[in-house]
Amino acid sequence: MRRGQQGTRDGLLGGPNLELAVGVASASGIPAIVSGGVSSLSDLVHAAGTPGVAAAIVGRAFYEGKIELVETLRVLRERARVELAAGPGVAL
Repeated sequence: MRRGQQGTRDGLLGGPNLELAVGVASASGIPAIVSGGVSSLSDLVHAAGTPGVAAAIVGRAFYEGKIELVETLRVLRERARVELAAGPGVAL
């Protein structure tokens, strides 16, 4: 990240900065963990499908009830099951 560049969206619920996470993962060769900005289940599903993103940290969205934990786990488990059934290299 360049000096002075905005890198955090933590607590703003404006969506995670997946472009930055992919850039960091690409430059470092290490999968990134998205932290901050997650505001919906859709944000998590999108992050889960982003190459180079290994995980996401969710705080405020759970605290404020914008995302339900049980529903999140159900959706992400189903996505993982479908990806395994589709086989390696198949984009969903």
